[in-house]
Order: sequence, then C-alpha cells, then structure tokens
Amino acid sequence: MAMLSFEEGAAVSLVYSGYDRFDSDEFHGWIGEGGQPKQPNHGATRRALAAVTDHAEEARLRSERFGYGGGRRWHPGPDERWHQPHFGVLVASCSEADLRQSADGILIYTHHGVREVPAPASNGRPGRADVLDELYRAVVHGEKPLHDGRFARGTLEVCLAIQESAREGREVTIPLRVSGIASREPEEAA
Repeated sequence: MAMLSFEEGAAVSLVYSGYDRFDSDEFHGWIGEGGQPKQPNHGATRRALAAVTDHAEEARLRSERFGYGGGRRWHPGPDERWHQPHFGVLVASCSEADLRQSADGILIYTHHGVREVPAPASNGRPGRADVLDELYRAVVHGEKPLHDGRFARGTLEVCLAIQESAREGREVTIPLRVSGIASREPEEAA
C-alpha cells in the first residue's frame, strides 16, 4: 500500500495485491488490464507456478508465459473490439464530483446523478496507440506532447519514492522543485 499527498491537499492511496486470488477485472465487467475481453480464472498463475521451486525458473516462466510477448495476445483480433485499458479500480474524489473509469469512458458522479463521458476511440490497441500517435505528432508535426520528459521524470520519481518507502519503512518526500507531477513549473519565456 502506498499513500501519496500533494502540497495542494490532494491525497492518493494505492493498494496492489499480487497474491492472484481476487481479480479486480471483476469490477470492470471482465475487461482485462489491456482492454481485452477476459474470462474469470482466479488463481490461475499461482496454480501454474505451484510446482516451481527455483526462483530463476519462476522468473523465466513469468516472463515467457505471463509477461509482454508471452502467451497473452496484445492486440485485438480483426473482428474484436477492445475497451480502454485500466490498472485496477481508480476513484478520484474531488470537491464537486467523484470520477471513475468505465469500460469506454469516465463516469462522473455529482449531486445531480451520474453521467458518462466517452473516451475517444483508438485506432489500435487502446491506450498504447494513443501514446505512439502523440510521439508521432511531436516528432513529425512539432506538436508539444502532453507526456513529455518532465511528466516521465515525475512519474519515475513517484515510483522510486514508493519503492524507497517500502524498503525503508518510512515516509519519503519528493522535493517540489524537482517533481514533474507534484508541480509543473511555468514555461520559460522564449
């Protein structure tokens, strides 16, 4: 579990369970992390690795059978429609609304009820093609990307701080002047 708090008062808690018992894709209508349709199969990875006693062999199997490029398909079939990718349950609680991801958009809960804002359709694998399209537009057309080096550095800083906190069992502070997520410095005048 990780808890993040930001200078402006926003707070985030993250929980990840790698025990392979409960599958949060159940909360997403059995849509897998990559947006693909999925069948319930609680504990399948754990059962497949139960007889493995060698750590190197387990790492190899995890990579070959369950990792990127392994036994899983990473692209929709010709007549298959995938949904937007997710990484578990995410609820953002704001002062005027709560938001959570749906299969194909964002659900917005207010005192007026709930409404869904659809996510733009993707040309390829949902989520991944969009990042490549953004990179293409930046390189070929000179468009400033939303996910730039500062964004990536800030994301990496948060990941490294979570690891450091877990390893050392203490709170870790990311300096505001460095973080690309916690603070976006104003653009310098050209």
